[in-house]
Amino acid sequence: MSILITGLSAVGKSYIGDKLCRQLNLAEYNMGELLRQCYCEEGKSIEFKRRQVCSDLGQNSNNRNIIISIHTLVKFDTKYLISISMDDIKSINARAIILVEADPKTIIERRIQDKSIRPDRPLENQEDIL
Repeated sequence: MSILITGLSAVGKSYIGDKLCRQLNLAEYNMGELLRQCYCEEGKSIEFKRRQVCSDLGQNSNNRNIIISIHTLVKFDTKYLISISMDDIKSINARAIILVEADPKTIIERRIQDKSIRPDRPLENQEDIL
């Protein structure tokens, strides 16, 4: 069984995932990190790689309970795209979905303080987050 934790960047997905993993003795996977690891594969679309990662996570969840953290939306240029499909959710065998939210001001403050944010990623303002 897998639990999917989703929300915008800097809402607290990792914090909640870490707490649940420690309390329930679960393994945690970050979808963004997994996709970046396989991004180097030549000739494969990001959709193909996402489907493959979801399939692998689904097979892993047959052996043990896991938590998967994923951004709800991903910004490409000026558009936001849903970063996971219903087929992906079925593929990873998600039995629970936790949506984590925070107010825009808190999200901006966390993003400014977060040293792990990729330098090429611009910080949105509160209006962009709304």
